[in-house]
Amino acid sequence: MSLDDWLGDRIPDVIMDDAAQWMTRLDADRCNTGDRLAFARWLEEDTRHRAAFEELSEVWARLHTLTEIEVDAEAAPVLAFPERPRQPAARSSRRPARSDRSALAAAAVLAIGLLAHALLRTPADVFATGAGEISMITLSDGSRVELNARSEIRVRMDERDRVVSLLRGEAVFQVSPGKRPFVVEAPAARVHAGMSSFAVDIGGGGLEVGVIEGEVTVVPAAPAALLTEYDSPGATLIAKPVRLVSGEALAIHPDGRRRLAWGPREVSAALSWRDGVVVFDELPVRLVVEEMRRYGDVIVHVADDRIGGIRVSGSFPTNDPAAYLPELAAHADIVVDEGGDDWIVLRSSAAPISQ
Repeated sequence: MSLDDWLGDRIPDVIMDDAAQWMTRLDADRCNTGDRLAFARWLEEDTRHRAAFEELSEVWARLHTLTEIEVDAEAAPVLAFPERPRQPAARSSRRPARSDRSALAAAAVLAIGLLAHALLRTPADVFATGAGEISMITLSDGSRVELNARSEIRVRMDERDRVVSLLRGEAVFQVSPGKRPFVVEAPAARVHAGMSSFAVDIGGGGLEVGVIEGEVTVVPAAPAALLTEYDSPGATLIAKPVRLVSGEALAIHPDGRRRLAWGPREVSAALSWRDGVVVFDELPVRLVVEEMRRYGDVIVHVADDRIGGIRVSGSFPTNDPAAYLPELAAHADIVVDEGGDDWIVLRSSAAPISQ
């Protein structure tokens, strides 16, 4: 396994964060049957959940900081963990306490991340925001970047280029004039811009670029997938660089690439986070949950695909990331199970409750 694989390079940061929190919870003395059952549900929600947990497990195991976690695949969905061997009383040295080992593991994983950054990246400035945090950054060329919560960029400026890599989250760019190209790199595309204002969002498993003012050119990273029968009417397959002007947007998702209208109403809804609210207009529950994770640390799991596609509308404050849950609980098909102070499970009302 390569260092990039260890760091979950192809797994969203939100999922890696969840996996790390589960690792800590399962290794804690207060871990109980309810925790293990919720963890088993979380593993089954998304194949990336299991992959993220396995990657962190391997990193921590190689660092010799956690006891091995074994899952009996043929048993009920409640995980059993082996007893830790007791240390002989005669030994003069002692193993770190459980909480100490967890702290050491977290520090070691952080050290690996810093080492990878030093070895694999060219010199650059990195800016990031945490849960619920918004930041305005002025670059050395005078351009400005407004970062949404849980977002990160890497800025590289030299004599020839101005390159900003959007590593996670969402940002609004206001590009100052200059002879050097201004490029925003994202996993699915590169955005080339002159003096303009535009937004880039890489949440929800895809990418969306919307132009507020001026124009940009979006260069897709790979050939477009064919559109499916579920795409919106009038959707256009995009298979080459796309020029977008003010009032236009481009969405690149696994089901295809589409031009979208991005007028005042769409811009107001998409960028409402700058005013401290999030607006949803018929957005699937699974994407609502992912979006609201930007603004808080409570883990919310969609435990059933039957409710992941239910569409939700509303306006919710970013300073209260759980404010949308009563709206979900009011839906006849959704049950909100509050498993603790920092995790919640959403399940279908038609699904039996595991004992």
